[in-house]
Amino acid sequence: MSGVEALIQKQARIGADASLAYMAMISNTDVYNDMLANGASPREAAAVTVGSMMGMFAVDKYLHLGEVFFDELTAAD
Repeated sequence: MSGVEALIQKQARIGADASLAYMAMISNTDVYNDMLANGASPREAAAVTVGSMMGMFAVDKYLHLGEVFFDELTAAD
């Protein structure tokens, strides 16, 4: 793999990770609101929401669930 190809793959991975982080943030907005609605303080709700976002990001990234549906990062044979 040439240096240019490696750079392109690195940039693609950064873009994919940014997309996963965005999906995790958008998917967890209800967590914060539900925590507040059920009596949690804003600080407690934020802590649970951040934990949920980190968990969702990690599952999506390291189990590659997103790539099952969006397979642009895998070389086509």
